[in-house]
Amino acid sequence: VIQARSMNYRQEIIVASAGPAVSLLTAYLFHKVNATYFIISALLAATNLLPIYPLDGGRMLKSALMMCISPTLVQLIMKVVSFLVCSALMLAACWYAAVCQTGIWPIFAVLIVLIRFWESSCTEFGIQNVSRNDIIRYKLYLELESNGFKTLYSNTYIFIKHISNSL
Repeated sequence: VIQARSMNYRQEIIVASAGPAVSLLTAYLFHKVNATYFIISALLAATNLLPIYPLDGGRMLKSALMMCISPTLVQLIMKVVSFLVCSALMLAACWYAAVCQTGIWPIFAVLIVLIRFWESSCTEFGIQNVSRNDIIRYKLYLELESNGFKTLYSNTYIFIKHISNSL
């Protein structure tokens, strides 16, 4: 993901949709000229539209959700959706490899997507071996920023060392 400047959520959706749009346009232009280019462009567009976060479809889904609900809930939804899509892709790749006897290349292709998804989830929060509880705890801490990092009930400060010790 390249970020030259901060964008609002609508701009992020537009920028993320440009990649699949170009792939679909290329597929349309080549559909009668060369079947191979058509298939490659169409598959590239379909892959980019998957709702897995580092892909364009995931970026569009995340931006659309961020306009409606809290960042903590968006992060949880994105994790669940990405995991379910990756799991479905892995099952489909295993089935395809077994039925069509293609070898294990479909499984490796899905593994690349899984690794990219895991790397993006780790680097987004700057820590390794991120658990769901770590993400929720950190996002909740960031939501207290508008209150001066004070708890809402006791009005006492929460220091980052309390959070980092539990991570």
